[in-house]
This record gives sequence, C-alpha cells and structure tokens, in this order.
Amino acid sequence: MIRSVCVASVRLVSAFFRSLGWRACRFHPTCSQYAVEALRTMPLHRAVRVSAARLARCHPLSAGGYDPLPHSGDPVPTGKVL
Repeated sequence: MIRSVCVASVRLVSAFFRSLGWRACRFHPTCSQYAVEALRTMPLHRAVRVSAARLARCHPLSAGGYDPLPHSGDPVPTGKVL
C-alpha cells in the first residue's frame, strides 16, 4: 500500500514537470524511472535512500549519463568523485 502511494507520487511529480516542458534528463534511466524501479525492487527504506541520492546528483554541474540502480550488496551512491 505505502509502496503504491510512493510510486503514484513519483509519477504525479514526473507528470507535473513534464507539463512544464522539462523533458530533458541528464541520466538514463530518468530520475523518476530510477525511483519507480527502486521502489519496486528494493526494501522501502533503501529505495528512498537511493532515490534521494540520485536526486542529489541531478544538478547542472553533473555530467549525467548511464546510472543504473545499485545491486543489493552495493553501497548507496553518494555522488562523490574519488
């Protein structure tokens, strides 16, 4: 139930931004696709963490590119460059 509400919220926010004309995304998959996939495949607390980390990496100075979901044992990405 909570997971479905979260997925619906992500899709609603995505539709809102698309209606404003913001169609360009720096990443593949898009942040909303990434969040929905995380919510469907991960425990809720981890899905929220990886989705928030992805949104934090989405800014004008980010190079973007291919950014898949981390595997179950991988740490949550932070966006820091080593």
